[in-house]
Amino acid sequence: MSEAKVNITVKVDKETHKRYKLYAVEHEITFKEIFMEEMERRIAEAKKQKEEK
Repeated sequence: MSEAKVNITVKVDKETHKRYKLYAVEHEITFKEIFMEEMERRIAEAKKQKEEK
């Protein structure tokens, strides 16, 4: 299986950015890791909903 590199740009408002920044500092992770965790969670939810149908 080949690996692909994907660049994604996400624009967030100042308040959301502030919350993400605080979360990242508290949990000692990067914005990229936060984004990846969120995408994995959303993919899992979508698969679960697809299986239920």
